[in-house]
Amino acid sequence: MFISSFPSAFPRSPRFLARWHHNHSLVQHSPLTRSILLHRSLIRLRHPTTPYQSFILLKILHVNGYPYPYQNTLEPWYTLIGSCLCPLPPLDATYTTRPPTTTPKSINMLPKIASLLSSALVATAATLPTVVFTPGAWHGPQSFDLVRAGLTLKGYESEAITLPSVGAEPATVGLEQDAAVLRSTIETLADAGKEVVVVVHSYGGMVGGNAIEGLGYKQRAANNEKGGVIMLVYLAAFAAPNATSLLDMLSGEYLPWMRVEGDKVYADTPETIFYADVNPVLKAKAIAELSWQSARVFSDPATYEPWNNGIEVMYFHTEQDQAIPLATQEAMAAQFPTGYTTFYANTSHSPFLSRPDLVIEGVELAVKVGQEKIAA
Repeated sequence: MFISSFPSAFPRSPRFLARWHHNHSLVQHSPLTRSILLHRSLIRLRHPTTPYQSFILLKILHVNGYPYPYQNTLEPWYTLIGSCLCPLPPLDATYTTRPPTTTPKSINMLPKIASLLSSALVATAATLPTVVFTPGAWHGPQSFDLVRAGLTLKGYESEAITLPSVGAEPATVGLEQDAAVLRSTIETLADAGKEVVVVVHSYGGMVGGNAIEGLGYKQRAANNEKGGVIMLVYLAAFAAPNATSLLDMLSGEYLPWMRVEGDKVYADTPETIFYADVNPVLKAKAIAELSWQSARVFSDPATYEPWNNGIEVMYFHTEQDQAIPLATQEAMAAQFPTGYTTFYANTSHSPFLSRPDLVIEGVELAVKVGQEKIAA
């Protein structure tokens, strides 16, 4: 929907850019719709043929609330996209409401971006697994937009599910319904013969554990079925033994920063619990998009242990986590079979916002190990 309106030459008019900012902002849409539209735009730019198209890809991200990748506040994107010689105005929270104060010196200064993007997309989607993201409590699928955009640039297809228990009204939806949504997504991909890497974050670990029964690649192969999960990645996530609830994992009590109001649970102080190392602009955006969580998910039990049933697992540890401390993460991972895959990142609870490059690196490790395991 965005590409059709792009001019063939780089726009130098501030008036044009101001109008483009207004027309291509997705803020009037719901978070889910915004996430879908943004991702579709990035998909259409997967194979940019001109430096200008590469610039527009970055522009779409910024217009919808993400800092430019070459700003110091989000330095990891610098290495992901490649250096850009185009001077841009300083980032601030009101930038998307006014035109830029500087323009590129020349379109000829941008070919490096196009070259890097093109070389990064040599691998085709047919040879790469699909990555499915499951958010944690209080969060929506848009949490993974930065990581998904980066994976798109590398040729991966991805999906991010919406948990019915987040923002549910009435708030009676539980773990079973959340798991059913994830399971349906995985089944659709597996039935199409696709290899799948599932990434679960925080409470999403409970969802992934219950959803994945019988969907492992080797499990399906034993039944002469193609496709399936080649790796389940616990991204600072709960890995609960059978019959154990989230509340059991929390020693039977809600944590001090969890505020219970009837059948809803709210997250207080998310700026420190979830986003301690996140860029201020992204932090404000993420906090604004949080919703309440159905209290029922805290008491619903785990029904399946993927690591004890032939499904490959990986734990992505976040060393500065204030929601699930590193020691707790390592204690949960200790129940995995010997030789399981690990990845350590010096981040807080939400590396998909603070260090998307590390999450992408972790996903690529999961892909490598997962494909080696199924080929063995």
